[in-house]
Amino acid sequence: KFKGLEKLEFKAKSAFLSKQLANFFSCYTQSFNKVYKRRGSLFIKNFKRKEVITTEYLTKLIVYIHLNPVKHGFCSHFEDWKWTSFHSFWCCNPSLALILFVSKKKYKNMHLEKQLHFLEYSQIENETLNC
Repeated sequence: KFKGLEKLEFKAKSAFLSKQLANFFSCYTQSFNKVYKRRGSLFIKNFKRKEVITTEYLTKLIVYIHLNPVKHGFCSHFEDWKWTSFHSFWCCNPSLALILFVSKKKYKNMHLEKQLHFLEYSQIENETLNC
């Protein structure tokens, strides 16, 4: 057999199997929802979408995304996270950063302020829960 033909056959079989599994999970979900009088997904958490209309909201989202590793305990400081776009955002696209944050100092300070606020809140929450 030709190698290219084998790859095509494998892709066709993979696509068929994938479609069959998708159909199975779809049918199972519909049946489960009908029996238990519920709606929605069983296997993945639904998500919400919100249109980003203002620059202010966009800057808050950027900071929120950069602070997620701290929030979830992967690192203690947002700059320590290996996969952050914090550094590249400024280096690779400084014109956008300047438009959104006005200056490099404001860009970093906004992150530091939010991180401090988050850490203070987390400490209060932990102290309250451990009483």
